[in-house]
Formats: sequence, structure tokens, C-alpha cells
Amino acid sequence: MDEYKNLPVNHWTEDHVRAWLVSLGLKEQYIKKLHEEEVTGPVLKQLPDTYFRDTIGMKGGQLVLLLRARMRLPGADLKNETAGHSENQLTEPTVGSQVLTEQIKPRPFGKEPGTLTYRKHGCLPPETGIIDLISPCREFKSLADAVKLDEVRLQSKFAKEVIRFACGCMNMRTNGTIHFGVMDNVNNSTFKHGEVIGIPVEDQSIYIEALKYIKNCFEEKSHEAAHACVQSPHFIKVFDQQGTLSGYVVEVDIVSSLCFLKGNYYGVRLPNFKEESNKVIYDKVTIYQRVGASTESIDGQKLIEFGKHIPKRDLMREEAETPPPSSPAEIRENLARKLSMLLTCGRNYMDDNLQYILVTSKWKPEELQHSTFLFNMNLLCVFDFDADSESSGLCHKYLSSHEANLYSLQKYMDDTKNCPDEFMKSRQLFEKTNWIFCNGRRGYLGGEEACDEKMWIRTQTKYLRKAVSMLCNETVLPKGSCLVLFLLMSPIEQALCETFHDFYIEMNDHEDIVCISESEEQYNKLFSFMPASYDASELKNNSIVGMKISHVDTTIQSLQLSSIKLERHLLLYSGGHCTLKTTDEDKLLSLEVLSENQCENTNLVSLNQEQISETERNFYHGSKVAWINFWLAETKQCGDIPERDSLEEVQTMVLECLQQSARWDSVAIINICHHPGSGGSTVARQVLWSFRKRLRCAVVKTSCPAVNVCEHAISLREYEEKDRNCCLPVLLLVEDTEEEYLDDLKQELEKAIDAIKVSPPALCFILLSCNRSYEPEKMCRALPLQTVAITHRLTEKEKLLFAKKLENLRKKYNPDLMLTFVLMANEFDPEYQREFVSKILQDLDRNSRATLLLKYIALLSGYVQNSYVSLSRCLAFLAPQATTGRFIHLFFQRLLSEQAKFLLIHLKDSRTGSLAVRIIHPLVAKEILSQLLIDEKQSDIAIGLLQDEQLLKDIEVPRTFFRFLRDLLMKRCKKVWGDELDTLFSPFIEHVLKIEENYEQATRLLELGYELVAPDGYFAQQVARVHYTYKNFKEAREWTTKAKFQLPHNSYILDTEGQVFRRWFSEQRAKVQKNPTAEEVCELIDIALKAMSCFRESQEVAGRQTEWCMNSAGYFSEVNIGMELLELLSTVDTFAYDSGHSELLKYLCTDYIPEEIKYPWTSFHSNLKNVRNWIYRDLEWISEDLSYYRGTKAHEGEESTRSSYHGCDWLATKTTKCIKFFQEVWDTSLNKGTTLRDADSGGLLSKWTKIYKLRGGNVNTILHLLSKKDSGSKLERIIDLYPPISCLTTYQLVSYILCQVALACSLPSSPKQKTLLELSHMIFKVPKEQFSPGTCFVSLFLFWPGQQCDKEWADKADKLLTLASETLKERYDSRKKNIPQRQKRIQSYFFLGNGDGLNRFVNSSKLNKETGGALTEQSLRWSGYQVWANPQVQKLLRPVQGWTERGKLYIQGNSAGRKIRVPVVHRSSAATDDKNVTFYIGFSFSGPVAYNIRTTPS
Repeated sequence: MDEYKNLPVNHWTEDHVRAWLVSLGLKEQYIKKLHEEEVTGPVLKQLPDTYFRDTIGMKGGQLVLLLRARMRLPGADLKNETAGHSENQLTEPTVGSQVLTEQIKPRPFGKEPGTLTYRKHGCLPPETGIIDLISPCREFKSLADAVKLDEVRLQSKFAKEVIRFACGCMNMRTNGTIHFGVMDNVNNSTFKHGEVIGIPVEDQSIYIEALKYIKNCFEEKSHEAAHACVQSPHFIKVFDQQGTLSGYVVEVDIVSSLCFLKGNYYGVRLPNFKEESNKVIYDKVTIYQRVGASTESIDGQKLIEFGKHIPKRDLMREEAETPPPSSPAEIRENLARKLSMLLTCGRNYMDDNLQYILVTSKWKPEELQHSTFLFNMNLLCVFDFDADSESSGLCHKYLSSHEANLYSLQKYMDDTKNCPDEFMKSRQLFEKTNWIFCNGRRGYLGGEEACDEKMWIRTQTKYLRKAVSMLCNETVLPKGSCLVLFLLMSPIEQALCETFHDFYIEMNDHEDIVCISESEEQYNKLFSFMPASYDASELKNNSIVGMKISHVDTTIQSLQLSSIKLERHLLLYSGGHCTLKTTDEDKLLSLEVLSENQCENTNLVSLNQEQISETERNFYHGSKVAWINFWLAETKQCGDIPERDSLEEVQTMVLECLQQSARWDSVAIINICHHPGSGGSTVARQVLWSFRKRLRCAVVKTSCPAVNVCEHAISLREYEEKDRNCCLPVLLLVEDTEEEYLDDLKQELEKAIDAIKVSPPALCFILLSCNRSYEPEKMCRALPLQTVAITHRLTEKEKLLFAKKLENLRKKYNPDLMLTFVLMANEFDPEYQREFVSKILQDLDRNSRATLLLKYIALLSGYVQNSYVSLSRCLAFLAPQATTGRFIHLFFQRLLSEQAKFLLIHLKDSRTGSLAVRIIHPLVAKEILSQLLIDEKQSDIAIGLLQDEQLLKDIEVPRTFFRFLRDLLMKRCKKVWGDELDTLFSPFIEHVLKIEENYEQATRLLELGYELVAPDGYFAQQVARVHYTYKNFKEAREWTTKAKFQLPHNSYILDTEGQVFRRWFSEQRAKVQKNPTAEEVCELIDIALKAMSCFRESQEVAGRQTEWCMNSAGYFSEVNIGMELLELLSTVDTFAYDSGHSELLKYLCTDYIPEEIKYPWTSFHSNLKNVRNWIYRDLEWISEDLSYYRGTKAHEGEESTRSSYHGCDWLATKTTKCIKFFQEVWDTSLNKGTTLRDADSGGLLSKWTKIYKLRGGNVNTILHLLSKKDSGSKLERIIDLYPPISCLTTYQLVSYILCQVALACSLPSSPKQKTLLELSHMIFKVPKEQFSPGTCFVSLFLFWPGQQCDKEWADKADKLLTLASETLKERYDSRKKNIPQRQKRIQSYFFLGNGDGLNRFVNSSKLNKETGGALTEQSLRWSGYQVWANPQVQKLLRPVQGWTERGKLYIQGNSAGRKIRVPVVHRSSAATDDKNVTFYIGFSFSGPVAYNIRTTPS
């Protein structure tokens, strides 16, 4: 209803108002209430602000949104309900604004100096005694001699005077100010009392840090009171009469607040620097009081009398602090302490992981030197309103030490989609600071000019709101992970106020917004633009007003744990070290670089013993190890970290790689496979830590593409090195990734090193791969020389070490607070684990909401690896109305039970700073479930989780929590991924189906998942799979229909639909047995043909897909259902009594249709007569496909287990069965005048049946036969059965030739063997258009150079060899689709050996026997040098001589002067320039493959 836009506000009805409110984005609950209250246009204009808050119940953010929009309504004449800001603001003199007089005005007590300055030789009012307790008494100190001393002596003198004065003021309950740089004692001096002389201040932090003496001077119980009363120093500039800076007056205020002092008096031990001992000595405890204008000590009888008057002084102070009824109390703040609290949430230091959004305006040149604190923060984004910032402002200075992505406000949001993930990725949001120029960017050639205020509001506001809204999205920045910092550095404009307003609304409160302004005037101006609904007092609590930027800089730097001031060092090849610049490190986005001096910039003053203990305890409780843990242990700040024995194994492997560098390719791989929770990740990082002073080390951020990691790794290797041939190897840790990613990275690094042409060849990178596995020892056996397995089992040595460490830790911490280490020390013994969890859960309130949350988290942690629940989501569940901001962690802790605190581990994303929790270990999570769910099932908990509105509210794709829920319901286990077993469904759904035996509950869970994420084809597919597994085929069909609707072109979903019909057919077939009725037969045929149709559609879609490897499931499934259909047809009455199926075959293979079925089967005839062709076509496709995957297992549809049978066995069995079924097609007895399709002689068919039974009928089964012990005798029998060569088709000829080659490998002396030239002449007769992959494959080794031959034969051979190689490569790439090289498994079936003729070929199975099974694609990729160094291999294989031209490999052809190109698969060993080489050659269905390429002298 948009007609309100064309009407005056006074003519609006309540419906018009509703439409307007909807357009604003106001929450529906408030819109509904206003509509019910019949708020029309005139009413809307007259309603007071308080009506919306008190009657409608609006919250702050929504209220601001409405009131600002109402003020902009056309013709609206609204009055502000709150009074304007007070005009009675502090005005301060500036340089040159006054003529020097005898008397000058001091800085007002409790105020920041702002622009206030003092004139040199001007006089302050004289020192005073106690006035009214609130007005300060004053004391002067010249400090003229002390400022000439060194830092220690100066600080002790300064602290002594401040603490004595403070003690006197506190005991008398009076405020006071002590001034340094002002004359006090004027005896024998030309100076006047109170005369300003100023002192030099080069480093203000000297005076600020001097107040740390408070800790030693006051008693421990008085520390809090002293810190609260003694304020941070103020530094007032002193100018002479010419306007030249001549020094500073340093002033310290004492605020004797009764709330800290009541009932007490204080003594101090003043510090004195003793020259004799050259150190600070503390005097005995002395109590001071203010007497007149002096501070004097109290002792003896006077002290007793003094103590009696303390209650009276407290009463006087209380009266003085009580403001008159008519005037508000003046607020006096310790701004430094307030700033500290706002930034640290009460801790001693700032959180290094917290993200900051900075909003700022133009900085003055002299202010930029105080911006260092910003460069130590994680600046996520900067909204900069200074058009000159890049050329001469804050941005210019920031870019001198950091990298940043620069944008204009409009372009920052103009080309981005609404998807948060896409936004974060395109803007590199957590990798580099996003610097946004909000009002022009002077000097930029893109033409971004600044505009005036009105133009900015009109053109830029919408882009600002989009940017703020996107950044405040919880997917981008979860609640509590970011702080918005407003720095008001120059006069306020409305654009900055708009930014403040937008952040305030988007963040729903002010808790995560901090405003810093040196000028109170500018701060007040900020709120003069704001609507009346803003609560200025609340926002003032989060603001620092009147604090100089220099003071802000010093204060914040003292709170930061680390500083960029310390140079990070990298080792050089020469043995020295270089400095890694921050700007250069920022460019290495995909790497976490471990420097030689890592963590040495840690501020141990801020990181006190309590925090060190917390860091250590968190690690032993289950937190991932951090570099700070190693550094603290190494520097003896905490105990040593126990080492697994496997650490030494991995270190030895690294050393062997370095010592045998020449034997390795440019990239070496070391694998760590470990049980979850066994310390594998810790071992991997211990390896990096131990080598950081010998190599260059980094951790790979696996979220980054391998190509980016490669680029940054090369940059790290060559950083500051003079010669790229002489660089230290780089040790890269790659954690929890799939093998494909590691392959990708290895290939990219090898290609990069090839391009660089490192000479001589050397080891450049060591990839330390660390992955979880439930069978680490099995993974270790696959590559024993490169893999270390780490299990839960401890060696005897480790048991002693862990027991000793556990004993030491028990003395310091509660065992429940280091549960992971306790369980690890007990080898995760199930009984111990059960008892430990039972003990913790003993007094748990099992009906509380916190316990329910614990169950939800345990469910996810137990079934979904690396899952967690964000703290903001947990808090929404436990306390929906809470608004906690950055204090979310503390608030959450208060809501948890004590038991949950022991079982949960807190996580913090180092990238985003977001907080989350999970159970400390998956085994513990499952134990919690088993003990808590006595009367409940795990499926009940899961349903509660999926239906909980608080946990799932605002869930958006592709949020992490949704991904975890999806994995819980959908992700299957596979051993090849390191899982414990293969599963048909997710482990949780398997539990519901098999343990709970509740099929209905499993489908309900999956259906809820489907509803949760809106229509999702894969969820629907999973529901269908459960239904047909439990023989509920109608429901399964409904769900496959839903899945197809969502994903109509997905081959796997189409295959699932076929599986529904196939299993339906099998179930119905089993019911009707041998004598089905006509109706039952029709139903069965219909189901079977529908299944075959689905499988063919799946094949067609798979053939069109380009992203993934070919989905071959449809071919296997169609053969299976086709053969079952033929068996059914043979039992039909019409054909059942026909021996040999001649009547059935006549029906299937001719145009003949028996009368009995002519009309009942009308809709089936055409398809049934094509069944044979479909099956033959599928078998031929499968035969070729299996040639690429020798030794792998066939897929019986997507749902079959891969262990059901081997592909070659399956192919031979199905082919033989099919041929046998159709053999009577050739029986003359069935031909009674009807023409048969493809008729042949019965004798030939009998031979072919025997050939297929013996596995000699196609390329793949012949290759498979070579691995059998009696292959030689079988091959002789097969060759005897083959018809004359002239009777063979091209396909059969290829099989025959391959049988001859196989016979030469198995039984070289066989008389059945033909010569190589005889076989090659057979290939010459094959037309080129009939060249199949099999023809090309046999052509490779028949025509490979090395035979004596005439010129004619040689020319033909070279042409066919080139044709075969190119055809195989093209065919292989098209079959494997557009996927990375790492996924293209290449299997070489034969290698070129040292014999002649057919005897020069060595089958790969023979090499496998010689190498103990090491000849696999994986071993050749990762440790090929070990295979080729085997003496037996060298004895069997013939090295081929060739050469390289610009990285391409060639050999001499059969004809003189003709060169043949050989593809290089493993590029790491290939020369990139022009050199002579030798290599071994393998023959595969992807073409010839070169192995072990080695350079030889010319």
C-alpha cells in the first residue's frame, strides 16, 4: 500500500501509517500496536516521544529509528521534548589570547586541560590548605633538579611527592592538586611563590608509570582506595612571551571520595633512591595530614588523637559530597581508569582478538604522532571523514606500517551482494583493514571529491547505512566480537553524527560503542544532532571526554599485550636474521608466520601471574595450543609442556629431509595422523616451534586457495634473500585438510619452483600435514617412511612423564579444570572416562535450561567434528532478553552451572574474535549423552534442538551453526576420510535407525532439517534414501520428486530416484516368486523400466556436468536392473516353458510380438526390445571406465557399499551372464522366416562365452587377469579360443592383441605368442575413425621407439603413436572432467623394460611384487625416489633418453629426425630449461607417463 507517498501526512489513515512504518523497517510487534491504537497521520505528528517508549514499549534503537524518520516527514512541525545542551561550557585561553598578568588561572579541578596553556613566569594562586574538602588544596613543586636525573631517580622523586601529598589529602578527606614545574620554596631566589617555570617532558609515560609505586607504598588492603583517589597526571603546556613552547606543568589531582576511604586512615612507605646502594629504598610507614599549606607527618600521641576524629571527618566529607538540592552533582572521573575499563572489560590487558571499527575525522599533524595505539589494534574497518587522509593524514601513517584495502563509501557497497560470506570474501575483511573514505579522497585519480554537508546527506547516506548494516550482521561480526571506536578529532559535522546514529541502531545498544573526544564542546555538538530519544547519560558512560589524545595513546599502549615496536625476525641463509616488516607480513594473508623471536614482545606487566595460570590451565583443559604456551614454558613463566615420543620421530624426519635434500623433489611431505585429542596438533606445532630458529616456519590458513598459499609461501622463502637459489627451506604446517588440498598445494609449489629454476635442484618446502584419523596406524602403513601415527595409547616413558606432570598440575589446579589432560594421561580409558563424567554430573540440576543447552552442545560435539555453538546463540537460549555486548563471556559464565564449566571449553576465532563453546572432547560428549539421557533418546534431544526458536532464530544460509546441524543429519562417514567406518547415513541418523530402532523418528528429523533450511534437494534425497531403505517406496518417490524439483539437473538425485524404483522392483519381485499374475508382471515391468529410465537420465546429466568427476553409478545400476528384468521376463507364462528362452529372445531381438502380450504390454514393447542394447552399451562404457581405475571398486549405484565387489570381477560376471542369456539368438531353430538382429553362428558365440568366462573378453578384465597366479595358462586358453583375425571386430582385435602382450609378460616362452611386428601390422589395418581408447592404448607400446624396422613402418608407427597419445589425453580429460590434476588418478599398467619385442614390457603387478606393493599413484607422487632407487626396479626397467625444451619433454621417434612429445605428470623432477634427461616410461589410459626424470650431461 504505497498510496501514502502521494498524500499529505494529515490525510493519512492508520493503514497509511502502517505502510509507512513497514517501509522504515520497524519491528512488526510495534507496528501492530500502533495500528491497534488507531494512530493516523495527525495523531502521529502530535504524539509525544514518551508515548512510544512508555505506552507502546519501544526499545532504544527502534525508538530512535521512528523519531528520526518522523522528524523528516513533509510538513512535520515537531518540537524537541528535551532542553538544549547547556551553553555554560568551559572556555580556556589559548596562546596569544591574553596579555600576561601577574596572576593566572589554574586548570579547573577534575577537568582535562584541553587547549589550556600557562604563560611562563605567570603566577598561580598561592598554595592553600583545606577549604571545603571539595575545592582542592594546592601544593607546588619545582622539580627543577630532579628532571635532570635519570628515569629511575626522577620517577622515585615524583612518586614520593605525589604519594605524600595524596596520603595527607586522603587522611583529611579533602581534594587536592599537586603542581610540578611551579616554584614553591623561593628562599634566596629571584622567583616568586607560585611562579610557573615549567619542566621538560620528553616522555609523558615516565610520569604516568611512576604512579605504579602506589602498589609498594600503600598497604595491600589500601591499593584500591589509593588507585581510585590518585588520578592520572595532566600535562599543561607552558609558553614564553614569544609563543615558544618552554616546557610543561605536570598536575596530579587527588579525589578523596568517601566511598573508598570511609572509616580508614592511611600510612605510606615513601620511596627514596639511595646512591650508596644504587636502588630505591622504602622508608618506614608514616601517616601524613594536611596542615595549612603543608603536608606533615603524624606520630606518637598525636596519632591516637588523630584516629579519634576520623568519623567526624567522614561525616564532614559526606556532607560536602552531598550536592545542594537545586544543583546537580558535578561528576569527577578518573578518565584513564575509565578508558581502561571500557577497553579491557575489567582485565589488566586488552583482548588481542577483539576487532575494532574506527570512525574518525581529520587529525592535526601534531596529533598523528600519538596514533600508535591504533596500529596495535585489529582494525577491521575505518570510516574516515578526512579527504586528505591518504596523502597526509591518519591513513598515510597507517599505510607506513600496515596493509589496507582502500575504498570510497559508494564503491564499498555498490558492487557487493547481500550475502555476508561473499561480502567478507570479496573485501578480505579479516585479512586486511578496510579503509573507507566517507567524504572524498583527494589525489585519487578515480575522481572521489569531497562534498558539502547537504550533498553528502542526499547522496551518501544510503551507502553508509548499507555498509554499517552489513558490518553489524551477526554472520559477519557476532555480538561481543567487535568494538566501534569513535575518535572525534576535528569539528563535528552531521555526516559523522549519521554514522553514530546508524551504528547505534544496528547494534541495538551502546555497549559496544566507545566515543573519545578531547574537546567537550565537540562531544556535546555530536549529541546536538541526535533525536531527543537518545539517553545522553547512558552514552556518556561509554565516552571519554576531555582526555588528550597523547594521554589516550599512552594509556592504551600500556594495556596492549603486544606491540608492533618489536621487530619480528626471520632467519637468513647466511645464518643472520632479517626484520619482517609489518606491511610485508600483512601481504602474506594465507600464512600465519612463526618468527624467530615469536612472542618476545609480550607485555608481562599486563599479563600477570593470574593470566599466565589461566592460559596454562585452558591448554590442559582442552584449548588448542598457542605460541604463547610454548613461549611461557620456554621462559619458565609456567611449567614445561610434556612431549609425546612422536615429536622426536617427526623432528628426525625433518632433519633427514634437510640432510638428504638432493634426494627429495622440491617439496617434501611429512604426515602426522592422530586420534582426536591425542596431542597431534600440539606435536605439529611443537615441531614448528623447535625449528623456528633453523628454518622459516608458517601455518597455512587452509580456507585460502592453494594457489594463494603457494604465492605467499614463495614470498616467505625469498624474503630479504639475495639469491633465490640460496634460501632456507620453509616448513609449512597444513592442518585438518583433505588429501586433495595437500596435493594441490604440492603441485602449485612444484610448478612455482620449476618456473623459478632453482639451481642446483634442492628441497625448498616441507609440508607437515597433520590430520585426525580413527585409524592412524593404518594410515601410517600406507606411507611408513613419511607418516607418524599418534594414538591415545601412551608408551611406558610417556606414562611416567604424563603422570609426573599431572601430579604437578593437581597442586595448582582443580583436576576438573584440566579434564582433557587428565583423560589423556589415562589414555581415554572408557571406564575412567565414565567415572570421571559421572562424578562431575553428580549434583547437576537435570531439569534446568542450562542442562538442556549442555545436552544440545554434547549432541553436536559428539557427532560433528570441530563443531561449536556461538556464545551469542547460547545466551539467546539462556537469557533471551539479555544485552551484554563485550561482557557476554562473563555474563554467560554466571548463567552456567559449575558442572557445565568443567565440561565446556571456550573458543575464540582468531580471525573474527567471535566466542563459542564446545564439549572438551567428542568421547566426553558421547559419555555426557549416555549419562544424562536416562528417560530420553538422543533423537528427542535433536528434535528439541531443531524446534528451539531461541537457538534457531535469525538463522541464515550459510551460517556456521546451520552447517553443523546439516552435518549432524547429513554427513556420512568414510574410511578414506579417516573415519572409523563407512556409513550409509550420518552417524547420528545411523544411531537413530540402528540403536534406537526408530525409522519414523529418523525421517522426522530429516524432514525437520528440510523445513529448517527451506527446500533443500539434498535433504529431500536423504529422506528418500531412508524411506526406500525401510521399503516405504511411495514416500520415497514423493521425496525424490521434491529433490528433483529443487535440483533437476543433479545426476546423483536422479540416480537416487532410480534406486527407489529398482529396490521397489526387487521387493515386489520377491513377493510374487515364480508365478506372477499378468497384472503383477505389468506392474513389475513398469517399475523396472522407470528405474532404467532414471538411470539413463542420470547418465546423460553426468555427461553434461563439467565441475566434477564423472558419476558412473547410472551405468552400473542400469545393467543390474536390466538383468533382473530379463530374469523376470523368463518366468512369464508366455516364455516360461520355452527351453533356452528362444521365444523370449525372439521377442526381444526381433519384431516378433506374441499375441498373449501384444495388447497388455502395448506401452512396454519398444523399451523392452531396447533393453539388450542398453545393457551392451553400459557394459562397454563400464569396461572403458574401469581402465582408468584399475583396482578400484565399482559403484552399484550411489547407495551401495563400495566393498560389495571389485569392478573387474563384476564386469566379467555380468558380461558372461548377458552373453549366455542371449546365446540362442544364433540358434537356427528359432529362425522361422524372421530376420534376427545381429545374427551370427552359434559356434562363435560358444567360444566368446568361454572367452568372457576366462576374463579375456575386454581390456579391463585382461589387465586384471595379469595379477592372478595362473594368468599364463589362462591366457593361452583364451588365445586358442579366439576366432581368426579376419573375423574380429576392432574391439575384439584390441582384446586379442592385449592378450598377446599379457601372455608375453606372464609366460614369455609360450609358443602361442605372436611377434610385436605381427601385432603392429594388425593395428595398421584399423581405420583411424575406429580408434577407440583400447586401440590407442595398445598402439602406445606396439609403436614405442626402440625396435629395428624399415622406414615405411617407422613413419606409420610415429604417426599412430602421436595420434594415440593425443587421443588418450583428450579422452581422459573429458572423462575426468574439469577437476584439478590432483584428483586425476593415473594408473600405468605397463612399463618399458630391458627386453626385446613383446618381452620389453613389464607389467606393474610385477614391479609391485619387487617393491612390496609400493607402486601406487600415491607413493609415486609423494615418495617416488624411494621406488626408483630400488635395485630390482632398476634391473627390470630401461631408462629412456630424451631432452627438454622449455619444460616440455621429447624423445627420438622411430624415424630419424622425428620427435615425440611425452606428457610430464609429476613436474617436480622435470627440467624447465633445455637439457638432456633420462626417465622411465609407463603406459596408461591417459597416454605415456614419464617417471623419475633426471638430468644428464650433454
